Amino acid sequence: MQYQYLANNPNPFGEKFKLADAGDGSGYSTVHARFHPILTKFVLDFAYSNLFLIDNRGNVVYTCTKSPIFATNLLTGPYANTNVSDMFRGLLGAKDQDTVKIVDFRRIDSALGAPVALIGAPIFDGPNQIGVVAIQLPEEDINRVVTGDFGWEREGLGKTGEVVLVGSDSLLRSRSRLLHEDKAKYFAQLEASGYSKADIDQVRQAGTALLAQYARVKAVENAFAGKQGADIENDYRGQLTLVSYAPLEIDGLRWAIVAYMETSEAFEPLNQLTRTILCWGVLIVLIVTLLAAILAHYFVQPIYRLVEGVKQFKAGKTEATVNFTSHDEYQDLGIAFNEMTQSIRKQSAELKKHEQKNRELLSNLVPPTVAIRLDRGERDVAERYPDVTVLVARLTGFTEATESFPAEKAVGLLSDLITSFDEAAQRYEVEKLKTSGYTYIAVCGMHQQHLDHSKRIADFAREILRILSHFMRERSIANLGLRIGLSAGPVIGGLVGGTRFSYDVFGETVDMARAMIAESQVNTVLASQSVYDSVQDLYDFYGPFRVPGGGGEEVIAWALQHGSAGAVEAARDAAATAPVDPAG
Repeated sequence: MQYQYLANNPNPFGEKFKLADAGDGSGYSTVHARFHPILTKFVLDFAYSNLFLIDNRGNVVYTCTKSPIFATNLLTGPYANTNVSDMFRGLLGAKDQDTVKIVDFRRIDSALGAPVALIGAPIFDGPNQIGVVAIQLPEEDINRVVTGDFGWEREGLGKTGEVVLVGSDSLLRSRSRLLHEDKAKYFAQLEASGYSKADIDQVRQAGTALLAQYARVKAVENAFAGKQGADIENDYRGQLTLVSYAPLEIDGLRWAIVAYMETSEAFEPLNQLTRTILCWGVLIVLIVTLLAAILAHYFVQPIYRLVEGVKQFKAGKTEATVNFTSHDEYQDLGIAFNEMTQSIRKQSAELKKHEQKNRELLSNLVPPTVAIRLDRGERDVAERYPDVTVLVARLTGFTEATESFPAEKAVGLLSDLITSFDEAAQRYEVEKLKTSGYTYIAVCGMHQQHLDHSKRIADFAREILRILSHFMRERSIANLGLRIGLSAGPVIGGLVGGTRFSYDVFGETVDMARAMIAESQVNTVLASQSVYDSVQDLYDFYGPFRVPGGGGEEVIAWALQHGSAGAVEAARDAAATAPVDPAG
């Protein structure tokens, strides 16, 4: 495999991931050609550096970038003493599917000596662990977070401030600002601070401070002792700085986060402010002392109380009151102020209650993201969604089953059933769009992005059939059924209407789902070809067979097996009555 995907790979180093099929006709290359584009898109979309798949024996069966660690063994091979192997050993034999392990940066030969940090998790097939998946964390993205996208001054750190991450070995885990902005000055400061030539050469050769620059300072020691605080001390470059530090709590990592700014810059505003206050203070004290002696008792004191009350009220302290002991106009003014604040408090409380009720009502009418846009004042809310799965389900037999019931009982039964459907939709992270009469419409992959939206909708369809069966047994109601249609593809979603608006989706995908329920048997799930292509490896289907589509022409449909004997038989009957020619 190393020969086929590394040595014989026509792409240069760094681009060897572009080879999807080595063309050797092996079973591995067949599987690799199928899944490599999907995994590569995942790595590129999230800007990860690499992705590893390792079986339980320690064999690296897949890497996205095809680095030299590919097709080696992490227990006995040349990389058995790397942090990749440490991560694998820590996850081997994991009992919990939610186990996650992070390993710190370490230089490894497979990455040409570059620092590598990873996060990994076990892979389970049912209750059995079959391997480990690991993702190489991107060094540059960590640097962008810590440095504010290399905009230190824009982030309020001035001309000398920076934030750095330090590991338990006292080596930096992030970009040094001065090394990034002025290398000559950076190395000059290291030499002036007494760093050894070997330490300086290590940073110079690496071209980065990560795993090369030591930060053996008091602030780092305090952070690793579990303390956080601020102080004035020399930083890792030997410069006198105002420093703030704290331990960084990340499972699997023992890091400290330290912020520096040179004291000359940090205290310059304070020094300037001190000089200004001193000059103005002398003048103001002379004036205020003279006036206060004359007016304080008769005029200034009551007004200051009122002004303080107004300031507190303006700052949001609506419980602020003003009390005057004198029986004059100031007392009347204080009473009027207190009555005004009390009235405003009551009105504010009522307004908040109404606003909260409005938000809750709006969240029940439209999806949460649409509710947020409406709350911001937007009115023309419409979007195209390129790939979603739509479910349209129609309840049958309810009118006949409840025609002898009182209206309140019939409505209550329907409400209970729809509520059960809604709860199931939340469990499968499916978005309910609306209920119209006996028709229930839901979608997955629209406002909540899911790569497996067709699977979730299929699971949801099977679940609501199970809910209906349980509902009929529990309520002693017979002859209820569901006709369910599934279709995947693009849709358009938006607000429809003016004062009484609703959020709706439409397009060929929705029409296809509606057409499916017109042709399906009761308690049968008909899926379009697009849904079948997405989940055919996960479920049993019957068909294919043709049904009239939304535009009048016939389309291919498949019946999803969901465990009901009647539904399976109905699907077989439908397939037998409308077979499809495999050649056409």
